[in-house]
Amino acid sequence: MTEREKIEILQKKAEIPEVVRKKMQLAYGQIRQEKRMHEEIEGQKNERRKTVVSKKKVAIILAAATLSLATVSVAAGVYIRWSDGLKEKLQLTKAQEEELEETGAAESAGVSCTSQGITVTALQSITDHNFSQLAFSVKGYSVEMKEQPEFEQIVVKVDGKEVNVSGSFRNFGEEDEPVYQKADGTMEYLMQIDANEKNGLAGKKIQVILENLGTVDKQAEFVSGVKGTWTLDWKLAGTEKEKGLSVNQTIGDTDTVVKSIEITSLSLTIHYDMPRKKITKQSYGDDGVTTWETYEEPWFLYGFRMKDGTVRQMVFQSQEQGYDDETTEAYTVQYATDQIVEVEQISSLLYVKPGGNLQEPERDELVEVRLPE
Repeated sequence: MTEREKIEILQKKAEIPEVVRKKMQLAYGQIRQEKRMHEEIEGQKNERRKTVVSKKKVAIILAAATLSLATVSVAAGVYIRWSDGLKEKLQLTKAQEEELEETGAAESAGVSCTSQGITVTALQSITDHNFSQLAFSVKGYSVEMKEQPEFEQIVVKVDGKEVNVSGSFRNFGEEDEPVYQKADGTMEYLMQIDANEKNGLAGKKIQVILENLGTVDKQAEFVSGVKGTWTLDWKLAGTEKEKGLSVNQTIGDTDTVVKSIEITSLSLTIHYDMPRKKITKQSYGDDGVTTWETYEEPWFLYGFRMKDGTVRQMVFQSQEQGYDDETTEAYTVQYATDQIVEVEQISSLLYVKPGGNLQEPERDELVEVRLPE
């Protein structure tokens, strides 16, 4: 196989950035030039006066050119083919994809497991200290129209310890007209895991165990389809990079102070100074009314106002919240975000007043906490 053919195969197998493509062409040009030089040297053997280039030197030149090609091959290999489901779920722009790749937060996993003729492949992960978003492809299994596919049981371990996990098959259609299978016949399963400890997730060994494929009926009960177990092991990449801001602003007319915030690729952490106030809560169930005492929580965080004036509504999943210990008034809330946000573009935090509409609040139901310039 010629060097040119090798490069063409590389180009077909991956969507290669322009800078990498140019490096490949340069490497090929070097190889072609040195080959021509070698042919000229061989053709001058019958001339009385020859320009002699030693075989050792030619070998070194060709080796250097081959090394250049190998380097380009590695560069092409690490270029990530993004999961359609993750791109859609996190509403990623091309610039955000590139930043996640450059910081090491995103990686292609590429490990597979086949059972009962069904292959599950770990496609990709995006990982920071607190959370990891994972995408898997499922090949060889299909469901009827409007049926919702599901695994019966999921267990995820990080460094041998179970972690919190949630996940579902990605619906690429509408809510009332779901489409789970892509054009190539595969489905994507998206999963989020939370770090249970302060040790974080980046750089840790992960094991994902998926058991039994089926569907979910209207009563949210699992209906068995195929019994099998798919176990995948690899090492999470990820980044510990975070951006922090000191805020020290009061929320409206309350005595709750936003002390600081930290934003990573996938999470938002807010530190409050919040005096303890006991309140009574009630819940209603089959056994009647249950009443208990607890502490007041911070107002509902709706999203951000950006510096261009637009409002960015966020869908937050609170992973952990509460007072830092039994004596302090320091209160911390940690969220998983549903999209990547550039902290430099945030102008203020938007909170909904108690009793306000949490989904579509009116202007007078929102309170802004401005961030420092």
